[in-house]
Amino acid sequence: MIAKELGMKNKLYVLGLSALIISLVLTGCDLFGETASVPDLAKWLPFADGTKDIEDTTNINLIFNRSVNLTAQDITISNGTGTGGGSAVKGLLSGSDFSWNLAITVITQGTIMVSVNADNIESGPYPVEVFKSIILEELVISITDVPEGITGAKIGLIDDLDKPPIFTSEAVFDSGKLEFSFEEGKVLIGDYYMEIEIGASPNIERWYYTADNNVTSVPADFRLFSIEEEAVSISFSHFRRVTAPKGIRIDDVDVSIFSSSAILSLVNTENGNPAAVSGEQIINTSGDKTIVVVMLMMPGAASSNQWAGSGAFHISFDVEIGGVSRRYWYMDGANRETVNFDPHVAVVDLSFSKFVQEPS
Repeated sequence: MIAKELGMKNKLYVLGLSALIISLVLTGCDLFGETASVPDLAKWLPFADGTKDIEDTTNINLIFNRSVNLTAQDITISNGTGTGGGSAVKGLLSGSDFSWNLAITVITQGTIMVSVNADNIESGPYPVEVFKSIILEELVISITDVPEGITGAKIGLIDDLDKPPIFTSEAVFDSGKLEFSFEEGKVLIGDYYMEIEIGASPNIERWYYTADNNVTSVPADFRLFSIEEEAVSISFSHFRRVTAPKGIRIDDVDVSIFSSSAILSLVNTENGNPAAVSGEQIINTSGDKTIVVVMLMMPGAASSNQWAGSGAFHISFDVEIGGVSRRYWYMDGANRETVNFDPHVAVVDLSFSKFVQEPS
């Protein structure tokens, strides 16, 4: 009898203990030092509209893997950090169930962080790239205080001094002011070197925007100008005529012909007159294949310093070989090639293979 009662009590104890364990597990109790199960959180990802540099982001679409309820207060956006970080201001929230749309105003193009603080929803944060248009609807640059005698010019906006301007415009002259209008929707907000061309080839003067009155180094003294508005006004006094000392680098040279006694000369392409400049110094820079000709003003010219001019020229060199004077021209097929010298480019690269001996 006693044994029978003990057996019944053991069965009841086991059943009770089992029920307790099941109850504790279902309520999320950590029985064995391991993380208890938690309710499955809704997962989501953010997607922004817009196009980099072209079209503003106005909306971030939050897509969920199941139906959720949200308010605008549940969503937080924060600025990105470091290079490429963006910023935006939160607006109204719309949508339902699986898809919600948060209106935003982008302040800075780049990556921002989005997080959600609501029950049963994964919080994040998640990064999303937002965009801001940097295209100006129109751009007018006015150059004021223009010196007398200048009634026309061309302006160029440059992002790389080793390359031609990416945007150019011809001036309209009005009452001592040059106005340059750029085609609608072309120029991007940004920082540019600014160049003004005055005159006609081969006597073009180029002036560059500088922060200083004294330009001593080319192009180190050029300064970037920030274009952020559709109307820009600059005094001509901020521009300086800048020229670079000239050298000519010639590759793959046959040094048996182009020796240290060779004299390089330039001839004006418009009138055929020799320029008052000559390559009177030849420097061997890298073995026997490459030489640099430093262009100097001819004796008796306005200056005996290194030449810093510009224009379009034909190039020849004279050399004495075996007691015979010979002349070679830089050729383009059967014609003398025109070589353009830009004011802010110090070295012009030529190929020796294109020099052809003039018939006796």
